[in-house]
Amino acid sequence: STLFPYTTLFRSSYNGDKDPADTVYNVLRFKSTKQTKNSIKLTWAGAKNAKRYVIYGSPSGKKKKLKQLASVKKTNYTVKKVGSKLKKGSYYNFMLLALDNNDKVLSTSKSIHVAAKGGKVTNAKKVTAKVKKGKKYKAVKKASLKVGKTLKLKAVVTKQGKGKIRKFSGVRYESANTAVATVSSKGKIKAKKAGKCDIYLIAQNGVSTKVNVVVK
Repeated sequence: STLFPYTTLFRSSYNGDKDPADTVYNVLRFKSTKQTKNSIKLTWAGAKNAKRYVIYGSPSGKKKKLKQLASVKKTNYTVKKVGSKLKKGSYYNFMLLALDNNDKVLSTSKSIHVAAKGGKVTNAKKVTAKVKKGKKYKAVKKASLKVGKTLKLKAVVTKQGKGKIRKFSGVRYESANTAVATVSSKGKIKAKKAGKCDIYLIAQNGVSTKVNVVVK
C-alpha cells in the first residue's frame, strides 16, 4: 500500500529533473547498471536499521508524477512496468526510500534517470574525477587541501554504448560531510575545517565515483 502521497514525500515542487531538498546519494547509492529493452535493474546499498525499501518511478520528464512501484526487503529490484510495460530507448525516473520498523523514512535517495536499451540513447558506464594540472586533466582519487582552499573537479562520463545520454539531471556532486568540505553543482570543492570527507560525482543513472578529501 502507498505510505504517503508522493507530494508529501517529495514536495509538490519536485519537477522530475531536480532533486528535492533532504535527498542524499551517499547513504543508499541508488543506481542502475543493467538494462534490457523491457527491464531496468535497480540496486542500492543497505541502510542501517532499514527494514524495507520503497521504489517510486515514472517516465522521465518535468510534468511526470512519481508513483509507488514496489516495496521490498532486498537491495535490488527489476522494473518491468512503470504504469505500462517499459519501452525500448525510453527514459524512466526512479527514487528510493529506506524505512524502519515504524515506517519512518531513514533516507531518501537522489533521483536517477535510466534509459531502457534500444533506440539511439544509452546510460553511463562509469564516472571519472579529473583535475587540471597544467594544460591537461588527470584522474584523481584523493586530494589534500588546506582550510579555505578550493579545488575544481571535472566529471568525465564513459557511456555504455554508442548512443547519446539525454540530459535530465546530468552529473551531480555531493559531499558526505559538509562540515569538512562542500562541493558546488559545478564540482568546486571548498575546504571548511580539518578532517576527512568523500566527494561523490554521480551520473544521472546513479553510477558514481568518489574523491577522498583530507583537509588540513
